[in-house]
Amino acid sequence: MNTFNTEQLRVNKLVLTDKRLSPIDSKVYLALSSKIKDNNWTKPLVINDLRKISGVSRSAVARSLKHLKKINLIEIKRKQHSQLFHLNQ
Repeated sequence: MNTFNTEQLRVNKLVLTDKRLSPIDSKVYLALSSKIKDNNWTKPLVINDLRKISGVSRSAVARSLKHLKKINLIEIKRKQHSQLFHLNQ
């Protein structure tokens, strides 16, 4: 069974209460926050990593990331072979 250490999992309260977010959006955000462990909450990742953790399709992850970015929960910057994700406060 996979567990997460809650001291290292950063969750914005909006993810749990915002009605604009679908359950898939919340899953993708939680998958993203579980992979980001550094102090400035930024990490390069590929969508396939988030797909494996969240258990949803690649296209659903891409849609969710676009929506999370639109409502300003995350920032995304393109890199050569990955994307740089930052969790906003």
